[in-house]
Amino acid sequence: MSEMRYSAQVTELFDEAYGALSADEGLPALSGAAGDRARGCRIQFFADVAEGNITRLRYLAYACPHVIAACSLVVKELEGGELSKAFVLEPTDLMRFLEIPAEKAGKMLILQDALLECCRAAKAAD
Repeated sequence: MSEMRYSAQVTELFDEAYGALSADEGLPALSGAAGDRARGCRIQFFADVAEGNITRLRYLAYACPHVIAACSLVVKELEGGELSKAFVLEPTDLMRFLEIPAEKAGKMLILQDALLECCRAAKAAD
């Protein structure tokens, strides 16, 4: 088995873990989850939305560094912006930017599913 190598972007975003939910902050009002810990990847996004804008976006992830880095990037890109942007997120764009190997594509789809579930809840509540 070969050692997994990570791009500079993955290493930086993983180390920063921007948007990871911390124990000392309250939960945003809305959430959506996908995946299964038993299968090695579970992601849950939490959001506060006002007037069609994501005012706060956080995540919890039981996953590899690629997924955690991708979650961090998603939060950086979407927080403070329009909710509608989240509905057009493309996993392939994340994979290309972060240089995530093709065998991790399924995990990027789990990320997309969790985000969409959260955004659907946000749209319904807004």
